[in-house]
Amino acid sequence: MRRLSIAVLVVLAGALAFAPSVAAASGADRAAGHGARVPTCNTDCEAFEFAFDARSGPNGQHPSGWFTGNFEGYASFTAAVTCLNVHGSWATLVGRIATGTGAADPNTFTKSKKPLYFAVVVHGLGRPHGAFPAKDQISYIGWDTEKGWLNKSNVTLTDLCDDAFSAIGDSMFKLITGNISVRDAH
Repeated sequence: MRRLSIAVLVVLAGALAFAPSVAAASGADRAAGHGARVPTCNTDCEAFEFAFDARSGPNGQHPSGWFTGNFEGYASFTAAVTCLNVHGSWATLVGRIATGTGAADPNTFTKSKKPLYFAVVVHGLGRPHGAFPAKDQISYIGWDTEKGWLNKSNVTLTDLCDDAFSAIGDSMFKLITGNISVRDAH
């Protein structure tokens, strides 16, 4: 657990170095968080470590922010958020991967070297209490080229932001550590 906490801090520090300035604005939607999600395979896989901060207008206009994720030994990436879709305590984040390693490396993902886009859904359910992690949840995370999303799940990037579950599935996973907060300006 200590190694995981240190790794999350390293990921968060890297993300903050990459992060564009996202100043607070009243009337804005926001999703922010950090932590680690439970592993989603039965053997030999690490927890998914993440950190993000994204904002947009109350109807999703002018999205900005960043997302970073790490599957130790498999893939890691930093991305600029290009779409934030907030409904109550739920938020969908979609963005363009700027740098990556392993399976999320935009330079080796496809021979065409097309940009990669990630998609994830988060659910903010409150703050941690004492030694217990927050009850927040995060979905599977997927990444592909724009054409790849269209070929695999028949969705455009706009569709992906409106309904990421159609492309990545609707399973949600608990956090081991961390916290997610979602603010809906409506």
